[in-house]
Amino acid sequence: MSNIKKMLNTLKSSDAGNVPPYPLWLLNDLLTPATISSRLKEMQEQSVSTFIVRPEKGVIPEYPSKDFLYCLSLILKQAKERKMSVLFSEDMAFGYPGVVTPLTSAHPEFRLPYLSLHHILKIRGPKKIVQEFNETDIQYVFAIRLKERFLDFASAKNITTAFRNNTLTYSIPNGDWRIFIFRCGPNKRSIGGSALNFLDPAAGRAYVQAACTDLVRELPKDLLSAFAGFFLELPLMAPDTSIRGLPWSDTLLSKLKSESGTDLISVILALFVDNYSAKNGLIRRTYYRLLLEMLQANLIRPLREFGSRFRYPMHLFAQTGDLFSGETVLRVNYEPLIAKNELAGVTDVSPFSLENSSSVRLFGDLFRDYSGHQALTILGRNRNAISQSLKDLKQESDRLTLAGLQCVAVDGQYHQKGFSIAPRTPDNPLLPGSLSGFIRSRQAFFGAFQRREEIGVLFPAESFNMAYNPANLTLYKQRTAHFDALVRQLSKDDMPFRFLTEQTLTKLTVSDKGLLLLRSGKSQVAFKVLILPETVILPRKVIPLLEKFVAKGGRLVFFGIMPYETFEGGKNSKLLAGIEKLGMQMPGAIHKFSKIEELETLRQICAKILECSLEVFSETEGARRLTTLSVLDGEDRVHFLSNASLTENLKVELRFNGKGHLHYLDFGKPQPVFLPGAQGTEKGRSLFHNFAPGETGCFIVAADRLGPAGSPLAIEESNRIFRIILKDEWQLTLLDPNAMPLNSWSMRINSNRDINAGYNLSYESYINVVQAPATAYILMNRLINHPVNGYLSGNSPVEISFNGVILKNMHFFNRGEKTFHETDAVKAMTYGGINTFGSNITSLVRKGINRVTIKTYGSTFEPMFLSHPLVFLGDFALKRGSQGWLVSPKNELYTYGSWTDQGLPYFCGRAVYSQVFEKPGNFKRILLRFKNFESSLLVRINGVNIPVSPWQPVVADITKHVTSEKNKLELEISNTPANLFKLMTAPAGLTAEVYMDVY
Repeated sequence: MSNIKKMLNTLKSSDAGNVPPYPLWLLNDLLTPATISSRLKEMQEQSVSTFIVRPEKGVIPEYPSKDFLYCLSLILKQAKERKMSVLFSEDMAFGYPGVVTPLTSAHPEFRLPYLSLHHILKIRGPKKIVQEFNETDIQYVFAIRLKERFLDFASAKNITTAFRNNTLTYSIPNGDWRIFIFRCGPNKRSIGGSALNFLDPAAGRAYVQAACTDLVRELPKDLLSAFAGFFLELPLMAPDTSIRGLPWSDTLLSKLKSESGTDLISVILALFVDNYSAKNGLIRRTYYRLLLEMLQANLIRPLREFGSRFRYPMHLFAQTGDLFSGETVLRVNYEPLIAKNELAGVTDVSPFSLENSSSVRLFGDLFRDYSGHQALTILGRNRNAISQSLKDLKQESDRLTLAGLQCVAVDGQYHQKGFSIAPRTPDNPLLPGSLSGFIRSRQAFFGAFQRREEIGVLFPAESFNMAYNPANLTLYKQRTAHFDALVRQLSKDDMPFRFLTEQTLTKLTVSDKGLLLLRSGKSQVAFKVLILPETVILPRKVIPLLEKFVAKGGRLVFFGIMPYETFEGGKNSKLLAGIEKLGMQMPGAIHKFSKIEELETLRQICAKILECSLEVFSETEGARRLTTLSVLDGEDRVHFLSNASLTENLKVELRFNGKGHLHYLDFGKPQPVFLPGAQGTEKGRSLFHNFAPGETGCFIVAADRLGPAGSPLAIEESNRIFRIILKDEWQLTLLDPNAMPLNSWSMRINSNRDINAGYNLSYESYINVVQAPATAYILMNRLINHPVNGYLSGNSPVEISFNGVILKNMHFFNRGEKTFHETDAVKAMTYGGINTFGSNITSLVRKGINRVTIKTYGSTFEPMFLSHPLVFLGDFALKRGSQGWLVSPKNELYTYGSWTDQGLPYFCGRAVYSQVFEKPGNFKRILLRFKNFESSLLVRINGVNIPVSPWQPVVADITKHVTSEKNKLELEISNTPANLFKLMTAPAGLTAEVYMDVY
């Protein structure tokens, strides 16, 4: 039996609850026994046996309080009774909520210090300077003379001793001098860097004690059988983006000086001043290697030791970049930790939407090389997001699969109240388990086979380290921009590649056929092309390997700067002399690119020697939007294809080269369907397919038939009689009120002597109404009632009024406000998945200008500012006026296209499109197809629900439901609350045509 057959049988019988992905239950709201019980019951009903809990901002009681641990014990108790397992995740990287904040508050020495270049003084001597500074954390002061407009590093002097009592007093000798002033202090904010000092062994031990040991000891012992271990993200290795600094300690400095054989001045200046030399490069490379070593010794090892002592699995995840900024993210190479099996995976914010996605892909490639398995990541990891639909998450999971990563958890909606991914997405009878089951089957399938990758791309981590200067990012940005452009071009051209590092280059061998061979797990990967982008330095033993590779017929491509240095021997201007000589003797073997525009020819160069088991043809350039993952199983081949465009259809001809039977596989119901209608010869099979936006398709070419013959709904049959495009006129019924956030306010600040001489803040906003809506509400999200509504709500007194009518009175309770309860005017409301408060103002809204007023009171040291806008809800549409939005009557009819462009820019919720169509004549089968929609879809014909997939391709067989001459089609579409709560206008609704294929 082939591996493909074995895997298909495994997918049919696998236990869905015991393998990833697991739900990630974000605890960011009020925890009660009732909510805990309902969440676990819901998970159990969906066959979930393992889940991850993670305290987030807004959780009540706060983590890591005693009351929170009591709630965690309730979760464990419920899990034990239901035979479920719980993994605990704690925010180590950013410190809140988590043990890092109280730990570093009690022990300031445990907060990570950063070294940064604070200031450069320009002085012409001779002159005595007396310069005062407000900063108290100045660490080093160096003086360097200019010689012919360049820094003369031989003249560098350490004048730190001249800095006393915040004053620099020094007599500058003759000449032009630059005074470099360096600060060293803890990061004031956790954003952009680690709050915990992982360079200090004591800080690492204290964290393990507080986050792991104390937590386990506080939990009831009889419940620990349901506790499955820890799921932890390690501190960020990227330098701090807010202060442009580098993690620093005396121990790190001592090791740098010892291993590089240099003094203090040389070490500091090498890290912050661009005057490249072999010694500077060595210092910078050594610095980042030492960071990884100290992270491993001071934090990872104690965590591992805890896990061994208490017998709890420790799932440790690295971070590839700053969650809030991609601008200064360092391309981190975690190879030393991966090689020692220290890490389980990698995390980032929506990994393939940020600039640093290449680091995530590198991690996955290295993980396969060393372990033979796929690296893990979190699907939908997005700290700043409001929510993502099933469709969004599925499309991101497609990108993970194409890059060779598996998701271990699903982080679907940041502000959700439960674990479910999209509360308003209808259940899908066709796909039990929906997204998680689909992903689980696909991950298990592709994890069992070897990927086809014929292009090796060096990830020049050491060269990036040498170029990185936090005080001047120009060179670093230039080189990473070139590198990222290369990766984008390879992806755009659908060229199978794998990242290599300087270390893995040394493991390559050259075959007699001119292939570079790399042992990966239990298998072997062969490369016909090797690309070296922006590479300055290489191991010495790699040079003769490259020469042998070229001599035997391999292709070598250089992009950007070419190597001129080795780790062992320093600079060598003739390093590539042998390779260049071979290039002259063998035209076409070596290619050099210096500009991004030249990368357009890369596909043509590589295509001549790459094996092509699948060819894609299109009348336009659309074929280049089709990305492919191809895996091999002996003579059998599997091709996973994805339309990279999320807005445009892609009609292509697929030519599967080689003998075999062509099948289509839907991972929602893993039974391959044999496609007898595909045109074919002994050399291959050909199929025309129209990919919907974001659609993926899995095709198998196997020697044997793997399933029954048929015609999957996703594949358009050639015997179609005609196609009916439904008219561009839809009735639209909103099942939830429309929304208009009041994001434009005027504010007055008055002193207030009622509570400790605090501040009285008065906010005013206006609503311009063309016609008073039939219903109207004011939503008071995150403004009142802190214990119920989350950490960002006000805990100071607040008064809200509309057109002079007070909706909520001011209430005082010591320095804050009493816990708010419903009144006649203000009721509990739920909108966009958010539980909050609101008021019915239908009778108060009038034609013309309406005024909304908010008054807040707070102490001098903590005034209450309006952090989230009020929201005007009701039965209306929005039209743009000369001075902002106009509240107007709704449209009578709606057309194809986003409803954000048709008067509903901030609407979040459910809406029903409906129209009546006539029954076609003389048909055997009718299929309803959707070109595109956002974000979830429910279909009804004549009041009967028709099961459809929650993502593309969306096709419904409506044959037996078209029974009358006049038939009513209803399409219930819901979107996420992102447009309202992030004040954006992402497409939503029926964004493209709906048509019926008649057979």
